[in-house]
Amino acid sequence: MLKDSAGFLWLATKDGLSRFDGYQFKNYKVTSSQFHCSVNSQFLQIEVDIDDNLWLRNSLGQVFCFDQLNKNYSLFPKPETNRGEDYFYAESMRMFENGDIWLCGGEYGAIRIRRKHGDFLLTRFFYG
Repeated sequence: MLKDSAGFLWLATKDGLSRFDGYQFKNYKVTSSQFHCSVNSQFLQIEVDIDDNLWLRNSLGQVFCFDQLNKNYSLFPKPETNRGEDYFYAESMRMFENGDIWLCGGEYGAIRIRRKHGDFLLTRFFYG
């Protein structure tokens, strides 16, 4: 659970993302049809970045960025590249003051997400 800069209370639940405005709840679910791959809305972790995007990690180790302005999700890493030997399962995520987002994946290494020219640049790191 967290509070964003506009004062909304956001909850990551086992049934999706919920926003409380002080009067009512609004739910935002992620669906498989949005990404053409298997996903779920059982969110385990929620963070907010310096641009007020919400970052959510689910029980499948997937990480989503929820754009509050456009009310849509992006999936990181992208499904078409997250396969086979390049598969990544996020065990945790952390935001840093410089805007970097780190996804930690244990044996899968780590991914740094950095905003560059309005887009997200992903860099993967491997241990050992």
